Amino acid sequence: LMSVCFQIIEEIGAHLFSAVSSDSTGNTRLARRLLCVKFPALMDIPDPVHHTNLPVKNICALSFFETIISDLRRTLTFFSHSDHTVNVLLEKRLGMGVGRGLESIGTTRFATITISAVSMRRCLPALREACTSNRIVVEVSHRETNHLFIWNSPASLAFEVQLNQLIDVTLPFAKAIICLESLQSTLADVFIYWCAIGASLKKVLADKASNIPGNVKGEIRAIFNRRWREMFEDGPTDAHLSAVYLDPGTS
Repeated sequence: LMSVCFQIIEEIGAHLFSAVSSDSTGNTRLARRLLCVKFPALMDIPDPVHHTNLPVKNICALSFFETIISDLRRTLTFFSHSDHTVNVLLEKRLGMGVGRGLESIGTTRFATITISAVSMRRCLPALREACTSNRIVVEVSHRETNHLFIWNSPASLAFEVQLNQLIDVTLPFAKAIICLESLQSTLADVFIYWCAIGASLKKVLADKASNIPGNVKGEIRAIFNRRWREMFEDGPTDAHLSAVYLDPGTS
């Protein structure tokens, strides 16, 4: 990988390159380091979008969120296999003024669990209406999740609480990812958006109304702190903080 990149840089001209960036898998990270040794003027920049997605994966792997993510996946799988139920939900959505429908959890985009969870929360009133009236019965592989969508049932209310908790702690990362994917984003933006993520998480975790257990809050804080250190403290460069200092827009 390094030799391929080296050849391209040589052909174009090393003076036209300012940085090299990639995710932090073993081979790509090593290639970045070797290129920066060969061309000392290059900055070694871990891919900020990929790195911002890693805490989302870590948070979703916590046992506290296992049930809600499993129920979310099963429900979305059910709708992806049934055109009839999609049409019924569409009818209910339009009647309630809900424009966009459910969005599946994908593998080619970042933070898709968060995006799918937001779509489920958006469609929840319409889905409850359809399930309560028995026009839709949500069942996947003989495992029914229909009880989660019956109006005013304890199971439905608990599902909504868990859904909101998942969204609250992962949405700041998802929003930052969308911003960082812009062609206009800068190194300074990476640091600023991560500060915004930290501020948002602090607000959510300090809110007693979130009803997130204390031990889970500690795990989420540890995930954020670890990923912050990897990027800004123990990372290969201090360019992000330097960019904030030098950016006239942040002074």
